[in-house]
Amino acid sequence: MTDPTHIAFLTALVRRHPEAEEKIGSGVAGFKVQVNPKGTGNTRCFYVIHPDGSSVQFSFPSCL
Repeated sequence: MTDPTHIAFLTALVRRHPEAEEKIGSGVAGFKVQVNPKGTGNTRCFYVIHPDGSSVQFSFPSCL
């Protein structure tokens, strides 16, 4: 994702997650949408990309 509006929205959203500190970790370099490997094969999830290149999945309903 490269649209600044989307990045700002997702950053604000993940900050509301009950495990925000864990999800944000060392910081937010960006976001991606990817098929959840633990899902049924067609479940897409948001991922926080950290500055070191690692990523962690988060569920947007958990943020609401």
